[in-house]
Amino acid sequence: MRGRKSYLALAFALVFLVSSLLSPWAAAGAAQTSLSLGSQGPAVTELQNLLKTAGFYPGQASGYFGMTTLVALAAFQAAHHLTVTGVAGEAEWDALGEVPAAPGNGTTVLGYYVNDYPGDVSSYDSVLRYGGDVNYTATVSYGVNSDGSLSGQVPLQGLDQIKNAGSTPLLLINNLGDSGADAWSVHALLSSAAATGSFYSNVLYLVGTYGYKGVNIDFEGLWPQDRDMFSQFLAGLKAQLQPHGWLLSVSVPAKTYDDPDDSWAGAYDYAAIGRCADLVALMTYDQHWYGGPPGPVASLPWVESVLSYAVSTMPANKILMGIAAYGYDWSPSATSVVEFKQDGQLAGEGQIKWDNTSDSPYLYYYSGGVEHVVWFENDSSLAMKLQLVKQYRIAGIAFWRLGYENDDFWSVVDAYLR
Repeated sequence: MRGRKSYLALAFALVFLVSSLLSPWAAAGAAQTSLSLGSQGPAVTELQNLLKTAGFYPGQASGYFGMTTLVALAAFQAAHHLTVTGVAGEAEWDALGEVPAAPGNGTTVLGYYVNDYPGDVSSYDSVLRYGGDVNYTATVSYGVNSDGSLSGQVPLQGLDQIKNAGSTPLLLINNLGDSGADAWSVHALLSSAAATGSFYSNVLYLVGTYGYKGVNIDFEGLWPQDRDMFSQFLAGLKAQLQPHGWLLSVSVPAKTYDDPDDSWAGAYDYAAIGRCADLVALMTYDQHWYGGPPGPVASLPWVESVLSYAVSTMPANKILMGIAAYGYDWSPSATSVVEFKQDGQLAGEGQIKWDNTSDSPYLYYYSGGVEHVVWFENDSSLAMKLQLVKQYRIAGIAFWRLGYENDDFWSVVDAYLR
């Protein structure tokens, strides 16, 4: 929200700046390519529609260049490193023409391609079977280092199959290791212009070399004090990707309000990220996680409250709602993942119950005298969440992960999103 307020203040200052530029031709409108406060006509309508496609203009095009258009244009100019004048000239038209349309029809599906261990072919098999139903496939390929270098490798066979299936491949880069999220390395990266430049160069090389169509940045657990640097880093990355027509998607932790000092989600400025990213994947899962007490992985009220906040801060047509194709089986000795495709096996463990508060299935069972508590996702809980996509008019979903799902999962997705 701080980003929006700053642009609003800037816009009011611009009123006085651009008022001197108003002239009789401004109201004439359509035939002019340079537009400013007070302009009207078809050209302004086109400008507003392009700004809306880019994720900066709210509501419907009016054909009149007023304060709403001024704020949107100023924000666009700042995000794309143009001089903030509040006037749409040749540079602005050129930049707007290069912006890829953010999918806002509620039908976009992003899936994550993972190799959890040597020989893990579950994601690959999923692409073979369902790849044509996945619009974007983000391969979990590289980790980031403090100097801007990247560690990992491209799943070449999987990438070829993703392309053959007609899915758009994205290179996912994260900061996750065996000990969890590495906030220190990202802090060092963000604090160094040299490291940031190296990171950008490495990304461009990998995306161009292997035929990706963009990147997915999944930096988790960042320190709150890195909030502004992270937003600037993403805007800089988008500026590097945009001339090639490559997309920037960003995975962000779920939150229902903005607390810049929050230790988990404070570093993620939804408004600023929404301005520069083409797609924003909300991680609306792990509400209860394997390291904590049992409970729903993604209760419906919680998911909806995250969406409600998200659409108030960033363009809805850029938002992907996270879907968990998994649950957890908690016991005193260990916690294990329950994949969506294993739902049918759970009925043999005990009586499946339904929690009306979270709109989630769960069950208790005993094994070797030890109690297990299982919260998971099934056709019914998935369907209830997918209804939110059209209700909030967001772009679609991002699900974790390819290989956890089955035919039933895709039947529900097809019924609600296609």
